[in-house]
Amino acid sequence: MDDIKGIIDNLAGSLADKYLLAMDAAGTETAHLPVDEIGGLAAKLKKEDLAKSGMADQIALDAERYYLEQLKDRHPALYGEYLEIKKNQQSKELKREAFLKLERIFPDTEMKLRYIEGKMELNIQSDREYFVRACRAIASRRITGEIENLRTLFVQHSGSTEHFGDYLNIIGFLDVTAILILFRKQILEMIADSFGGKKVRVVFYKCLRLTHNGGDVGFHHLLDDYYGSDKNGKSLKFIAKADFFQLDAIKNIVRKFREFNLLSENTVIVSDFDLLKFKGYEMPQGRVNTYLSSLKKYFSGTDVAVRLETEYFKGKDFNSQFTEIWKSIDGGAGKYINHNEFLRIERDYKDHFSQTMKSWDDERNHYYSVSSTARNIAEGIYVSSEPTIVFVFGEATVHGERFNLATGIKIPFLGLEKMKAKIQQDAIVLV
Repeated sequence: MDDIKGIIDNLAGSLADKYLLAMDAAGTETAHLPVDEIGGLAAKLKKEDLAKSGMADQIALDAERYYLEQLKDRHPALYGEYLEIKKNQQSKELKREAFLKLERIFPDTEMKLRYIEGKMELNIQSDREYFVRACRAIASRRITGEIENLRTLFVQHSGSTEHFGDYLNIIGFLDVTAILILFRKQILEMIADSFGGKKVRVVFYKCLRLTHNGGDVGFHHLLDDYYGSDKNGKSLKFIAKADFFQLDAIKNIVRKFREFNLLSENTVIVSDFDLLKFKGYEMPQGRVNTYLSSLKKYFSGTDVAVRLETEYFKGKDFNSQFTEIWKSIDGGAGKYINHNEFLRIERDYKDHFSQTMKSWDDERNHYYSVSSTARNIAEGIYVSSEPTIVFVFGEATVHGERFNLATGIKIPFLGLEKMKAKIQQDAIVLV
């Protein structure tokens, strides 16, 4: 665990490296960077070093010599007059007139300035030292400012500065671990609240090991490798390692929360409702319970509860609200979701399942689309009743956005990395 200074140094170093890499790319990646600020500071640092070393004076002398060489080459007679002026003792008035003539015919100021600027001009390769220093300085200033803003937020929500280091370590851990974060501000506030004694609810959605073997609805209920086929009869291997990868990630996050003194209630929700989205499918409850038992055993001795989605979200109030939302979407009312947006969701599901399922028609697709969307919205309303942070596997911001369609308080979502779970046995390639 890093102390606050260590956290600032690490974050600043990481940000500085990102700045420099993007500057090297010299493409559209620099659009979000303080390019002008970096370049300006690098130029300032170079000028300061040249002044301290005396090189600035030397460049000025070189500029004078360069001007005289150009004058001699282009205006020999004028060059001769210039030397006479410099050599002879003439009145100030005569000298002034001579230099005015020189300025009219072959001005020196602009030429010398261009020469000096050319010598002092920055190059990201030859002057890399200055860009590195500028990136580090700007990154350090920005990170320090962000840390101070976080300190203010933390004190406002927790009531003290105690455990501020733990707070920063948690935020840093989540920033590195998550492949996406939706509603980051709410996460910052909820975690800060937990250090003030308000327990935050942490939910991990864990999908079943869906196989859809042979193009039919199905899942594998054990934590081992499973062999099946796609809808075209090609052999598939469903890898147990992919499931353990997710389970280990959950364990690691909860362990980090405990290490950094986060007051949280941790629940893995097993998404058995995924099977009920398929019209007319009868839930194989025994096999679902077997999978549930395997996960409970895996998380035994940890601060993690494991619940079925259909059990976690139940009760008269929830069921009636879910039914109302379902009917509203099915009828195209647009109360909970814009109807055109729902039609887009429906088309996306059709494109996906028509490739993996047999006989995937419009009726089955519509039922699945309505069920999925309505369930997201209903569960979002339910979990928003108290501070909740939701983790999902994959870049599933779409589910986070649907969860928040009808909530008064935003529910933050974090996407976690997941492994490919299927291998084609004949071609031995990931699909």
